[in-house]
Amino acid sequence: MGTFGPSILTQFAVFSEGYRQAFLWAIIAAGIVNAIMLLVTWHVICGAGLTLTDIAARISQSLSIILSFGFCFCSVCFNISNMCGAFQGLQIIFENRTEIAIAIILLVLAGTTLTGAKNAVDRLMHIFGAIMVFVLIYMSIGSFERISAGVATNVTDCREENLFYPFMSILFGSFIPSIGGHKLLDEGVHGENNLLPVAVSASICAFASLLMRLLLFTADYGVVLSGATLDKNSPAAEVFLSYGGIMFYKLFGLVQLICSLSCVFSSTYSFKTFFSGIIPESRFSTKYAVLIMFIFCSAVVNFAGIPAQLMVFAGGLSSLLTPLTMLLVLVAGRSKLILNDEYRLSLTAQVCSVAVIIITSIGGLNAAEKIFLNLLC
Repeated sequence: MGTFGPSILTQFAVFSEGYRQAFLWAIIAAGIVNAIMLLVTWHVICGAGLTLTDIAARISQSLSIILSFGFCFCSVCFNISNMCGAFQGLQIIFENRTEIAIAIILLVLAGTTLTGAKNAVDRLMHIFGAIMVFVLIYMSIGSFERISAGVATNVTDCREENLFYPFMSILFGSFIPSIGGHKLLDEGVHGENNLLPVAVSASICAFASLLMRLLLFTADYGVVLSGATLDKNSPAAEVFLSYGGIMFYKLFGLVQLICSLSCVFSSTYSFKTFFSGIIPESRFSTKYAVLIMFIFCSAVVNFAGIPAQLMVFAGGLSSLLTPLTMLLVLVAGRSKLILNDEYRLSLTAQVCSVAVIIITSIGGLNAAEKIFLNLLC
């Protein structure tokens, strides 16, 4: 979700064209912050054996409700973005109208939900995700010479100045680390014996995500330096079409379709998890909650179309909650009421958490206006 989701693919195409080589610094900075957020958040969630909203409720019930509302809103925005990606992928493959694409996607999602075939979708995502990795490596190798030549001839100047905007937009934010931590709890991964494996897993996830994002940037930036003008409605697809022709274009559509469908389930799962922080006694059926979310998001997409701005906005919105979420994690990591002494955050982790809170607070203040204005433009 943090690597090949429709939001991140669109963001990288847009930012590579607008910020050029300066975007690389935002990617590296975001990769470091993402690693800290994953390590600290997963440590606290798995050490406490509680979801983030349950941890917040032990500190303050009001804080738990505020976070739950924020996360639920982010879940809806991400789901709309993921549905946009799925519809766009289907249109690329079959060149259908939006209404037909929506009908097909709804039938697929409803059938998958009611028959419990979500794991099959996840397996397909792993397969096509691996194919996308090899495609990006191939594109990056081909783009490297072009990028080197561009640097040598000084044609890589940044068109924009505020790097806080792309930095905040491509962060994992507070949303993705929370979902990952909650899924670990669902798998029974918590307690002292699991803290080391959780830390290793978080490190691997952060490193793999940064590596894939660097490959994605290299591929996108190479196409930009070739002189191609990216389509504002589908900039990520335009990158693959410009580089590899119709074959890469169709492959991109297929990968985006599968990955978007998998991300839809993840976002809906998180919505149900965070909604329980608002109404703890709610025990609504997961299947019906998923179907309602599908129908609502499809209606929004049918009304608004498939704007690239929405996919960029979805990623930036979650990052605005990062300072509050990391402050909660830091307080929980120091609290004897939530973590035993052997689970509490180390001094190094606490210092890194404070640094992330300060950096993302400054970034949020500088980027918030542009994140929301971008959606309206």
